[in-house]
Amino acid sequence: MKKVLFVCLGNICGSAMAEGILSSRIDKQELDMTVDSAGTSNYQIGEAPDKRMQKKAIEYNLNISNQ
Repeated sequence: MKKVLFVCLGNICGSAMAEGILSSRIDKQELDMTVDSAGTSNYQIGEAPDKRMQKKAIEYNLNISNQ
């Protein structure tokens, strides 16, 4: 199994969206992969992705709110 980790500063924007996009592709293509995202700072620990990023993800039929 392959593993992918996306990393950005707070894990509420870029890496959260990247995880959502790849997770969707993995599910659709039934790939043997896992994906996760993380932040390098502790500013937003336990927070959901930024509301603006969630809104943009919904435009592409992605739900990243549970990350």
